[in-house]
Amino acid sequence: MTGSKRHLSKTSIFYIFLGVLLISLMTIIGTGAFLRTAEIRVEGVSTYSPQEVVEVSGLSPGDNLIFVNTQTVSQNIRNSLPFVSSVQITKVLPDKVLIEITESTAVASVTFAGEVYIIDSSGRVLARLPVGDTPPGGLDIGKLIEIRGAEIEETAVGNTLRPVFGSETKIQYVQDVLVTLER
Repeated sequence: MTGSKRHLSKTSIFYIFLGVLLISLMTIIGTGAFLRTAEIRVEGVSTYSPQEVVEVSGLSPGDNLIFVNTQTVSQNIRNSLPFVSSVQITKVLPDKVLIEITESTAVASVTFAGEVYIIDSSGRVLARLPVGDTPPGGLDIGKLIEIRGAEIEETAVGNTLRPVFGSETKIQYVQDVLVTLER
C-alpha cells in the first residue's frame, strides 16, 4: 500500500507542476496579445523631433509593454542624442509609452585644433564642428561663453571635456563657473 501512495504522490506532483506551467504559459501568451504598444509619446524635446527620439529608442508600435526594457531604451536615447541630459520612460497601461526628455543647455564653446566644442555646464560635449560651420538646432555660437586658454584633448561628442595633463584644475574651475552661471 505504501508503494501505491508514493506512486500517487509522484503523479500528483507531476500534474500540479504541469498545471502551473500551463497557467503560466497561458498568462504570458494572453498578456502578450493585449499589452501591445499603440502609442509612443515624447515630451520635452526642442533640439530633436519626437520622431528622432523614437527612432533611436529602439521602440516601435506593437512592442509588448511587459518586455520593454526602460533602462535600455533610456541608454539608447542618451547615447545617440548628445543634447539629451536625462530620460524618464513610463509605461502607461494598457498601450502607451511616455518618454520624458530633459535637454542639456549649451552654455560655452571651446576652440581646439580647428574645431569648436560646444559644451553644457558640466563640461559634456554636445556638438563638435569645424570652425565656421553652422551648429545643430539653430544654436547661435555667438551667444555662448567662449572659453580661451583651456588645453584639452580631442573629446568625442557625449563625453566630458578631457584636459591635457597639467591643466585639470583649469578645466575644473571652468566647469564650476559654468554650473554657477547656469544656476
